[in-house]
Amino acid sequence: MIPMGSVNISDIISTERSYNPLSSPAASLKRLHIRFWNGAKQPYMLISPVREKEFIEELIAVNPDIYIHIPDKKGRWRIQDWDI
Repeated sequence: MIPMGSVNISDIISTERSYNPLSSPAASLKRLHIRFWNGAKQPYMLISPVREKEFIEELIAVNPDIYIHIPDKKGRWRIQDWDI
């Protein structure tokens, strides 16, 4: 459920990793920044899905044109499953 209302997946432009501390319905600071086309009332939202990988797979299944930029490689700044 999204507190601000419903969202058409076809209106989503991109989703990226965000640690933005702005107030949002996201339960953690490890969030997804979802951007919408310019005609939307709010151009983006920050969310924190429980099963992030499955969430992204569902988005792509419905709208394969969504740009996804979420690092999936372990690196110097990545601790366990938390990519800092």
